[in-house]
Amino acid sequence: MKVRFLSFEGPEVDDFRSLRRLPGPLRDTLRAVNGFIAFNGAFHLRGACTEPRWHALETVNSGGLAIHKLFGPVRDSDVAFAQDFLGDQFILRGARVYRLHAETAQMENLEMDIEAFFVALQEEPFEILDIEPLDVFQEAGGRLEPGQLLQAEPPFCLREPDQGMKLTAVSARDRLMRLSELGRQMTLVPDAGLFELLGEG
Repeated sequence: MKVRFLSFEGPEVDDFRSLRRLPGPLRDTLRAVNGFIAFNGAFHLRGACTEPRWHALETVNSGGLAIHKLFGPVRDSDVAFAQDFLGDQFILRGARVYRLHAETAQMENLEMDIEAFFVALQEEPFEILDIEPLDVFQEAGGRLEPGQLLQAEPPFCLREPDQGMKLTAVSARDRLMRLSELGRQMTLVPDAGLFELLGEG
């Protein structure tokens, strides 16, 4: 798999237990390159490794930071194999790839298997990745380091038309925890009450 604009490549595989759990095409990809960050930080494919923890499949598929514990719609049998620069998760459920819209905790079936997903990522990456906020952040001199995600305030799901937005690079852990809380609130509170609850707007 050849992907453009790599800014990080994972270390050698040393988490063989996680690797064995993956379907063949994803396992073969990680054997060739054990995850990466591509498209100037817009896409992060996790790796079968023990370090760094922010890159490890095991970090987000078991333990306290497991995506299925942070976001209600995700099952413990799902595999959170990748994410975009805002923390939306790409989830493998059976043979299908889903996108978890993390701000709203909603799952979208992308109607692709993992092989088709990788083809689409190589041939039409910006059909999958909405990179406009990342472009704005980088054009203003911002930089996403490996292990960081972009935080938007107010969140996109609460933003009014023409409202300003603050974009900040934060650790992936902090971003996922913030998104988990926001997603929980979005599923429990009527839209009209969210601005007051979150102190936004």
